Amino acid sequence: MDKLDFEIKKVLKSEIDLPCEYTKMISYTLKNKNNIKKNRFWKQKLYRMLIGGLATILGTTGVCFASAKIYSEYILKQENIESSGLFVDENGVSNYETDFTQNDMIYGEEEKFLYKIINNYSDYKKYKSRVNELPEMSEDDFSEKIMLIVTWASNRELHEMDLEIKSIKSDDTTTYITLKQKENPNYNTQNNIIYSIILNKDLKSNIKVQFELPEFTSTNFVDAKNLPTDYSIEEAIKDGCFVLYNGALKSNNLHAIDEFINKSESGENCFIRIYCKENYDIRTGTFIYDVEFRDGVYYQKRTDISDINKESSFHSYEKILKNEDGPFGIEYYWVNNKKEMENSYYVTDPFVFIK
Repeated sequence: MDKLDFEIKKVLKSEIDLPCEYTKMISYTLKNKNNIKKNRFWKQKLYRMLIGGLATILGTTGVCFASAKIYSEYILKQENIESSGLFVDENGVSNYETDFTQNDMIYGEEEKFLYKIINNYSDYKKYKSRVNELPEMSEDDFSEKIMLIVTWASNRELHEMDLEIKSIKSDDTTTYITLKQKENPNYNTQNNIIYSIILNKDLKSNIKVQFELPEFTSTNFVDAKNLPTDYSIEEAIKDGCFVLYNGALKSNNLHAIDEFINKSESGENCFIRIYCKENYDIRTGTFIYDVEFRDGVYYQKRTDISDINKESSFHSYEKILKNEDGPFGIEYYWVNNKKEMENSYYVTDPFVFIK
């Protein structure tokens, strides 16, 4: 019976469209579990019909459980390590020719990370000679395995620290390997390389590595990407935003940012939306800053809603620093460590200022 429950739950979690009779059968089974326990004959018949029906569906539609199977069974090993070998050669020389991140690796989503799919022994030897921490593999291993290497070309932000492979899913042409931060990340880790050994028999020839950003959890606002390009100052004030036009406060909530910072510094999860309309010679546009403090981290998504494509950027920080005597008025800066905090007025542009 436990095996039947497991199979049923697995089907319900999938995205497969089952025929009506199988859907009804599953629903009936869950509602009448105790009755099924009493009748082994019907349990076995139902189990055979369910599995047989699914096999028929999978055979005719081409849809499969590959994503779950690959993630649970096909990742042989994954680990985070620290090394400069991707950037410099054995003699410590760093230039375009020696830097694998410049001449050999692929830029990932939004060019925030780089990756390399190693599917042959020649490439493996090249990378192993530079990063000795990679595990030992033989030429025969690459008949059934690949190695994925991921690194960053710049300093990683908090939401990019301590990652792991969350899922591997395939469509008809492409396998998508998705990275995500661990549930309880170690923000102090110095590891800058992720590697994984994966069985390749169910992978597509085209492999894309992507990164799943943290989601905002506490906002009651409409998603910024769904706002119209002509979203006005008056509409933003009505919606409860902190509203600036060329740095001058237009809404009546002067202390909203300070209240947000005070809540966050007391450990309270909180959210604020900042509307910035700019009309300068060097830059014009309307920008939404969604800022959420959650579990010790400030998450910030900036969306250019005046652009029809609604381009967004995502960042994370340790602290917001306030300068009441800035050249523009009151200034607020993003900072990520004590060293940056000490020099923030010189190395960090203010994310918002109030004239």
